[in-house]
Amino acid sequence: IFPATIQKMRELVLAKKLQLRIYNKPHHKLLAEWLQGQWLKKIGVRVPIEIQEEKVYWKEIGVNTPAIYLSGVTAPYSHPRAFLQEFLHNSTATWTAWQSPQYDHAVNNANFSLAEKILLEATYIIPLYTRSTLLLLQSDWSNFEINPLGQVFLAKVHR
Repeated sequence: IFPATIQKMRELVLAKKLQLRIYNKPHHKLLAEWLQGQWLKKIGVRVPIEIQEEKVYWKEIGVNTPAIYLSGVTAPYSHPRAFLQEFLHNSTATWTAWQSPQYDHAVNNANFSLAEKILLEATYIIPLYTRSTLLLLQSDWSNFEINPLGQVFLAKVHR
């Protein structure tokens, strides 16, 4: 993080204009507390956490987007476009006013490397975690595969 960013975060926290907004879910609270601890440890800024009920949170995000908030991207299929389309200017998951014609063009023309570069340079996205899957499998099953979205197609499995 740049020194000017750290100073700005300190100023905003002191002015009570910066908080991390999350909705009331146990694992979101844990993530927010971890992130809060990392900011305190690394840059000496304790960003307050604001917890809202889920319905209020999603309603507020659309009309009063906070500077820092928790959101997630879950792609319906395993392809770069499925993740990157969430940040297009007309996506229903774009809660901020951020938009870039160059980004939209890159995604729409399948130039995903350029789209990622634009997104990372123009916005602040903090990847916090990915979901993992743990399964038990009988030893006599074969051809058992899990695709990147965690789906299993049992028609291919043999005993």
